Amino acid sequence: IAPTLLVAALVLPGCRKGNQAASTAPAAPVAQAPAPQNPRPAQPAGGGTTVAQGGGGGVMAVRKAAQRPMSANDLKQVSLFYRQYEDEQGRPPANAQEFLGYIRRDAGKLAKEIEDGNVIIFYGARLGSLPAGAAQTVLAYEKSVEEAGDGFVVMADGSAQRVNAQQFAALAKAGR
Repeated sequence: IAPTLLVAALVLPGCRKGNQAASTAPAAPVAQAPAPQNPRPAQPAGGGTTVAQGGGGGVMAVRKAAQRPMSANDLKQVSLFYRQYEDEQGRPPANAQEFLGYIRRDAGKLAKEIEDGNVIIFYGARLGSLPAGAAQTVLAYEKSVEEAGDGFVVMADGSAQRVNAQQFAALAKAGR
C-alpha cells in the first residue's frame, strides 16, 4: 500500500501544477483570414440596391423626414413673402403671376415649387382681416395634403403645421 500512496503523492501535485499552469498561460493567438485586397459593399440577396445606391425603405423614410422641415420652412417663407408683398403694395397679391414675379429673384426654388403646383396659395386674402383669425386660417399648403391626406400648411400668422386630410378640411382657408 505504501508504494501506491507514494505514487499518488508524487502524481497529484504534478497534476495540480499542470492545471494551474494551463489556466494562467496566455491563450495562443487565433489565426485570422487576410483582409481582401479589393473590398466591395455586400450586395443584398435578390439583386436589390444597397443603401449606398439609395435603396431601401429605411433610407427613403430618413430622406422624407429630412425633407419635411424644408417643406415647413418653405411654407413659412411663402407667408413672409406674402406679408411683405401686402405691406409694400398696400394690397395682397391677386394671383400667382404677381406673386411669382415678386419672389422669383430672391426665392427661385420656392417660385419653382409654386409654378410646379407643389405649393398651393390662397391669393387675394388680406391678412389683417381674416374672419377666423390669422392663427386659424390656412394661407398656403403642400399639394400632398390634398393628394395623400398628409402634409404641411402655413397659417396666415406664419406658423406651419403638419395636418391630415380631416384636419385640413376643418381649417378655415384664406380668401374663402
